[in-house]
Amino acid sequence: MDPSTESDAQPRAELVKEGTNTNTHHFVCTVCQCSVILSPERGTLLHIEDGLQMHKDRTKKDEPAETETLRYFWQVRSVMSFDNVSVSKSVTGSELKYLTCAECERGIFGIHFLPSHPTRAGQTVVAHSRVLHLLEAPAQEVAPALLSFARGILEKKANGGEVPPGIIIEDGE
Repeated sequence: MDPSTESDAQPRAELVKEGTNTNTHHFVCTVCQCSVILSPERGTLLHIEDGLQMHKDRTKKDEPAETETLRYFWQVRSVMSFDNVSVSKSVTGSELKYLTCAECERGIFGIHFLPSHPTRAGQTVVAHSRVLHLLEAPAQEVAPALLSFARGILEKKANGGEVPPGIIIEDGE
């Protein structure tokens, strides 16, 4: 029985660097498409014959989680290797945490297995079919993060909070 889904196809040759089996393209969030999740040459192609079960999306606590079996992943050295990632709390009843885009926090694209996991201790993987693969980083990549940062500082000031040192806010007309 083939556990893969239609979206879980083997990566095209141009996405894999010959000799190192690392990613040649930027990984971008499929939901917001504005943020680079992982830069080139930070993930190593990993084929898991039996596949791994992954939740399709974040669900409400009251609803059962829908899962799919995937076989093609990019193994990443550590969670710190990502350009942009949000890590969930430990999943109840398992030894793992899910990875999502830190920008929109929607759409699960990877798994970080806790050191106590019986077979994949400490391993971090990105599902190949859960990210976009772009040769060039999106031009708007920095803008959302800067806007979010600026909004946070302005909100802090408006609520009487202190502005971090080195930040100058000029009152405009």
